Amino acid sequence: MVINPTESAIIIGPGGKIIKKIEAETGAKLDIEQDGHVYITSLMPRRERAKKIVEDITKEFAWVRSTRAGSIASRPSVRSWRFSRTGTD
Repeated sequence: MVINPTESAIIIGPGGKIIKKIEAETGAKLDIEQDGHVYITSLMPRRERAKKIVEDITKEFAWVRSTRAGSIASRPSVRSWRFSRTGTD
């Protein structure tokens, strides 16, 4: 799959925290290239789950980026999304 190269930092997270969490949650291996190519290696169910998580994060990031200030509070941020999935940090 291909994402916007500026969004790769969101998927990786600080110190690789987000990508490690996705890999631990799904059992898939993610490799993100600087040009935005995302390679997901695993069996089909795990690969599809990891792809869905990456798509959800990038969609949320695109929505927040395109929304005017003041309206953002009406929708959860990427940060709240990733922590609400398991309830822990």
